[in-house]
Amino acid sequence: MRVFAGGKRLRPRTEKVIIEGMKEKKKLSRKQIIAVITVAIAVPMIILWAGIAYISVNSVEGAGAWEDVGTRFVAHRGYSALYFDNTTQAFEAAAKESFFQGIETDVRMTSDGVFVCSHDDNPFLDKSVSVAASTYDEIKNLPLDTSGSVHDADKSVDYRICTLQEFLLQCSVSRKTAFIEIKQDFDEEEIVELVTLVNKYLSYRKVVYCGFNKDVMGRLYRAYPYYTVQLFTSSRVKAFFYTRMGYNIAVRSDAFTVAALERAHKAECYYAVYTVNDPELIKKLVSEGADYVITDTVSDLA
Repeated sequence: MRVFAGGKRLRPRTEKVIIEGMKEKKKLSRKQIIAVITVAIAVPMIILWAGIAYISVNSVEGAGAWEDVGTRFVAHRGYSALYFDNTTQAFEAAAKESFFQGIETDVRMTSDGVFVCSHDDNPFLDKSVSVAASTYDEIKNLPLDTSGSVHDADKSVDYRICTLQEFLLQCSVSRKTAFIEIKQDFDEEEIVELVTLVNKYLSYRKVVYCGFNKDVMGRLYRAYPYYTVQLFTSSRVKAFFYTRMGYNIAVRSDAFTVAALERAHKAECYYAVYTVNDPELIKKLVSEGADYVITDTVSDLA
């Protein structure tokens, strides 16, 4: 290598001094090396301790202790492959079908305190109408918008919104477990109203309260620590933390892993998978020990 300064070639000895000086600048001092190593160790440790603290603060004492009784099937919003979801017709069909051991619904509350079954706040043909902003009398006869159905469900039926009371009656008569997914940010008083209504129809052992909102599920568990509470998530990371906190979980099918299922069972948590309609995937989940498979339809598992 030849180094030039001011357009003139430097003597070999001068070149050597400059090159060695450049090399020296690239080296970190001992203190700098120790500082880098310290940071590299400290940051993961801080993250780890923060995670442990978060789990500790948000833990629940077993939100419905796990029992190994095999895979059970839950009708997603009723038998929604036959009838439009969250309707009386879909719940009645699920209640009559022996394949299902449970029936799931989405719950919202009208402005006058009536609990109804609806995934969206505006499930009607008239999209300007909101469940939360309307009284039950204002919405009970409005036609539902069935255009978003993913199945070729019977659309000749004149579908209307279904009350939670009707859903609970179907679960009670058929002796199926009710999976009640809370869609609104219910406060403590609204949670008490919900549970009070549910208890009129079903034993707490036949109900799973579930949802994506951890705050709502936490409120429900704190008020009713012996009830089964389940958190939904599409994230493997959240599923890991939720089971560490003691929650039962339901994961989206593409987030399912055998390792996570085994972790959940070690923590005495139920592990459910939603929403699975592929017969081969259902067979796989059954063989690997999923506790619940939430599905729209009946599968041949032979």
